[in-house]
Amino acid sequence: MIPQKPEGLPPHIEEAVQSIALLHNAHHRNASRLEMLVDFASAQVSRPACLVLLGCATLAWVAANLVLEHFGFAPFDPPPFAWANDVLTLLALAVAVMIVTTQRRAGKLSERREQMTLELTLLTEQKSAKIIALIEEMRRDSPALANRIDQEARDMSAPADANLVLDKIEETASGIGKPPPPPAKDFANDK
Repeated sequence: MIPQKPEGLPPHIEEAVQSIALLHNAHHRNASRLEMLVDFASAQVSRPACLVLLGCATLAWVAANLVLEHFGFAPFDPPPFAWANDVLTLLALAVAVMIVTTQRRAGKLSERREQMTLELTLLTEQKSAKIIALIEEMRRDSPALANRIDQEARDMSAPADANLVLDKIEETASGIGKPPPPPAKDFANDK
């Protein structure tokens, strides 16, 4: 008889999903009403229907003014449609501000995700170092296994110092693109 696979995800994956959901919920829960309004407006503006609506409204504006002028009435915005230009410029500015605001909020969530990923990566690295250390200890303690020194395993069993790694990354990154230092001149062999 084959054991039945339980419905849903394994518990460790369920926990990960819950952690991510909690992160997103906290991000949305901490949003002010104004931020939620801007997010909603940005979502509406980003739809293709908004572009069609904007195009139709602009055409209707121009057509209404031309029809009024054609029938001898005073158009509310005669050609070259200065008011339409001003309205569209103001709309463009509002959309740009909404996009920047939405991106800033999305950036905060992204930063929190990156921080969580970094913390989990450091924790995983520490766990891996511990596992390597335990395997090495088991190899040393087991009479059935040859006792030898494995320098690579010894190096890997020590967890990395995050500050030291960051300093080394910055040092390496700042050295990239710089020209190599000139060779030292040997004055003793100069003739």
